[in-house]
Amino acid sequence: NDDIRILRDIEQYYATQIDEMPMNVADLI
Repeated sequence: NDDIRILRDIEQYYATQIDEMPMNVADLI
Protein backbone atom coordinates (compact mmCIF):
# COMPACT_ATOMS: atom_id res chain seq x y z
CA ASN A 1 0.00 0.00 0.00
CA ASP A 2 1.47 3.37 -1.02
CA ASP A 3 -0.09 5.09 2.01
CA ILE A 4 1.79 2.78 4.37
CA ARG A 5 5.01 3.42 2.44
CA ILE A 6 4.52 7.19 2.82
CA LEU A 7 3.89 6.85 6.56
CA ARG A 8 7.09 4.79 6.94
CA ASP A 9 9.05 7.42 5.01
CA ILE A 10 7.62 10.15 7.26
CA GLU A 11 8.55 8.16 10.37
CA GLN A 12 12.15 7.80 9.19
CA TYR A 13 12.36 11.45 8.06
CA TYR A 14 11.20 12.76 11.43
CA ALA A 15 12.86 9.99 13.48
CA THR A 16 15.26 12.51 15.01
CA GLN A 17 12.39 14.79 16.05
CA ILE A 18 10.31 12.11 17.82
CA ASP A 19 12.02 12.89 21.15
CA GLU A 20 11.14 16.58 20.82
CA MET A 21 7.62 16.22 19.36
CA PRO A 22 6.15 12.86 20.47
CA MET A 23 2.58 14.22 20.42
CA ASN A 24 2.81 15.52 16.84
CA VAL A 25 4.16 12.18 15.62
CA ALA A 26 1.38 10.33 17.44
CA ASP A 27 -1.23 12.55 15.76
CA LEU A 28 0.24 11.89 12.31
CA ILE A 29 0.24 8.12 12.71
